[in-house]
Amino acid sequence: MLKPVGSWLWDNIEGPISWILSFFIPGLIVGILLSGVMIIGEFMCICGDIYIFGHHSFWVGFFIGSGLHLLSCLFTWIKSR
Repeated sequence: MLKPVGSWLWDNIEGPISWILSFFIPGLIVGILLSGVMIIGEFMCICGDIYIFGHHSFWVGFFIGSGLHLLSCLFTWIKSR
């Protein structure tokens, strides 16, 4: 009895969760890339530290990537109206 109820529940929440998470995947990619570049730059003594404007480089990249993706989705939605 629990398996059909669990399957029904997962089928109902899988769509909205995957739709919401799809907005943050570009942010994760940009955050990981920017963090990697800053860490490599610190090891090669090009950068002083891995922080950008006092914030960790992963979070800066995450918000930049997610923001750009949300803006592009918004512009696409406006153009289609």
